[in-house]
Amino acid sequence: MLGEINKSLQASLKAAEPPQAPKDTSPEEIFEVLREIPRLAHADRLQAYSMLIRDERRFRSLMALPENMRKEWLLMEIGGI
Repeated sequence: MLGEINKSLQASLKAAEPPQAPKDTSPEEIFEVLREIPRLAHADRLQAYSMLIRDERRFRSLMALPENMRKEWLLMEIGGI
């Protein structure tokens, strides 16, 4: 019986552990994604890079968009900074 209680306690402690945080994207990965956006001006690429290396959530939002919408969304985001 004591063994069952111990197993139950361990299982409930594991369930209470916080979820793993997503891995941070490297600056190199972010820059490579920006390079793949066609006809993105040099200054806009740098501004977007600066924004995205500081905000992982924005980068994940960019990656969730279809490729044909990424440039327009980035330009809206950097215009609102």
